[in-house]
Amino acid sequence: NFKNLNLSNIIEQTIFEFSSEAHKKDISLIFLKPETEIPEILGDEEMLRVVFQNLIENAIKYENRNDKIFISLKYNLKNKEVEISIRDTGIGIKKEDQARIFDKFYRGGNAIKKDETGTGLGLFAAKNIIEHHKGKIWVESKVKSGTTFFIKLPIS
Repeated sequence: NFKNLNLSNIIEQTIFEFSSEAHKKDISLIFLKPETEIPEILGDEEMLRVVFQNLIENAIKYENRNDKIFISLKYNLKNKEVEISIRDTGIGIKKEDQARIFDKFYRGGNAIKKDETGTGLGLFAAKNIIEHHKGKIWVESKVKSGTTFFIKLPIS
């Protein structure tokens, strides 16, 4: 169900949905809003919401108490795309796990140690949704230093 969307509003609503869960762990969810207005993108709101929910939920799950999670939204005028990043300072993802993190049913070893629950489907679904939107998703991470997920989506 593709239509023109305001990503800033969707991200703000998703952050609000997880504010209680973050508060329980004394984690701050900080939205670094763009200085300029972001053009709308053509997308499926519910599917993109699933992606943001998954990434924010994972960041909270694998974050340490009293830490901060930064969510940013930027517009790249030159490439006519928006970039979303979700950065935490949690347990991180081992280099050898990063290549498989978007594989169906895959969970990294340190993620399993921190939280035994999980199906390994969230990031797989996120990648498929972003690719269906003609976008790109990737991860940069260092063990014990945190993880940043990046998403690029074309504007309408």
